[in-house]
Amino acid sequence: MDDATGPPWWKRYWLVGALIAPLLIMGAWELLTGGGKGVPVVGAGALSVLRAEDAPEGARYQLRLRAHEEVAGTRARIEEAVTEWPDVLVFGFDGSALGSEADEEAMRAAYGALAAQVENAAGVPVIVGPTATTGAPERPAVERVAAWLRDGLCVQGRYRVCVDLAPHGADPRALREAVAAGVRDGFARHDALQASTQVGR
Repeated sequence: MDDATGPPWWKRYWLVGALIAPLLIMGAWELLTGGGKGVPVVGAGALSVLRAEDAPEGARYQLRLRAHEEVAGTRARIEEAVTEWPDVLVFGFDGSALGSEADEEAMRAAYGALAAQVENAAGVPVIVGPTATTGAPERPAVERVAAWLRDGLCVQGRYRVCVDLAPHGADPRALREAVAAGVRDGFARHDALQASTQVGR
């Protein structure tokens, strides 16, 4: 029962606290994560030059990159990222991992399977062509896989974004901007994908 001075302060202001608490939690989360939509960037090769601050406005890179890695290892890490159901997922392979015809076939199979997995998870794949770390010589197999991506895999789905880093050579700044442009395109296509799946459309 209340005394002459009224109920305790926490009883008088519980509604205000209930309204403010979620805002404080969201603000703390934004501060902790840096804001923006999370974009997993998973792969190896030239992608490893990316930094968190290279993300375009409204995005936050979740970098899982290695300078050198075999196809199977990269594929496993990308598949793990797909299970997080990201709106946009950037992935690419290390071109220096192409040492044989079997490697080339494994990389093509991985690119195709991963693009489909991201789409099946209602996301947009940003597919980065295979490249070695900046400054490393490219192999003929890299160009063959890149040509297959351009003329085959990348034209098979309207919500796929493909980024070819080969024209940018050893310029890390150009590489970063090319990936950022791909991410911006990926978000635009994801918005279009969501609009196309809404009831009544």
